[in-house]
Amino acid sequence: MDWEDLNALNDSEKASIALKRTQAFTMYVEGGGAQLMAPMDFLTLVMGFDGETVVNVLDNLDKFLKENKPSDAEDDLVPGRPIPEPKPPETFLAPNGAGDSTKKVQGSKQKVTARGTKASDSWGK
Repeated sequence: MDWEDLNALNDSEKASIALKRTQAFTMYVEGGGAQLMAPMDFLTLVMGFDGETVVNVLDNLDKFLKENKPSDAEDDLVPGRPIPEPKPPETFLAPNGAGDSTKKVQGSKQKVTARGTKASDSWGK
């Protein structure tokens, strides 16, 4: 008679683990974790993958990015490449209100600012 392995994960448990790993990795990427911990270290020390698996994953990522990269995208998680600084939005208002924060809306007499739109004479009234 064959017995099932009582320690084996069922499909629901596997899905739960996959979700938690995905959420952790998403938080690492979106939170700029690569500036604190290299992807290789994060994937081995925090996520628990073995080094060979991580090397394969990062190689596959590098290959994928080269084949599917939009013309203006930058590789920011590939080992050995510096992480680019984030770019401010096209219109930017400094916290103290300094700087040019307006741009002309094409075909309009209004300006779009970080605070909203304004008619030429009615702003702030």
